[in-house]
Amino acid sequence: MNEIITANRSGKHIGAAQKVAAEKVIMYSIRKARLLPIRDYPISMRITWIERNGRRDPDNVAAAKKFILDALQRTGILRNDGRREIYSLHDYFQTDKRKPGILVELEEVQLAEPDH
Repeated sequence: MNEIITANRSGKHIGAAQKVAAEKVIMYSIRKARLLPIRDYPISMRITWIERNGRRDPDNVAAAKKFILDALQRTGILRNDGRREIYSLHDYFQTDKRKPGILVELEEVQLAEPDH
């Protein structure tokens, strides 16, 4: 988040370029994984953030989920990222200096029908 704020304060075009660049990397990973579009909504999203070290605060790291959700929409995996589509978001944080990365898991949620 701190990097996002700094880029946006430098100029709106710099912040926008940062977002576009991040989404391109994410969309490449989505296409490489050959994900199929979600058909049943809502979904639960679990993100495991694996950092090289523990220097960045969890809330600053997890701010990047906006880029992930937008990229999932742009690639057609999600139809939208509103409350009708997203039931829950879960963040988990790990440290691995040799193998940092981000693991995103999407799961369709079966909601119980209300009793009438």
